[in-house]
Amino acid sequence: MTAQSDRTLPPGEVQLCPKCQTAMAVSDVIPTMPTTGLDEDELVFRCHQCGAEVKRVMERHRSG
Repeated sequence: MTAQSDRTLPPGEVQLCPKCQTAMAVSDVIPTMPTTGLDEDELVFRCHQCGAEVKRVMERHRSG
């Protein structure tokens, strides 16, 4: 299993597995600490084919 981290994933983009290039699914969403002053969540993507994981930090959008 591999882990990779990055700060952004453009809206509407599909996260591709760095190993086998298949689409990955979100396996976990972890809220970041509010002390950073940013409304962000860490998304963990997991490949169902090879088990690789990729972590991305995404801005949290509020409705209303």
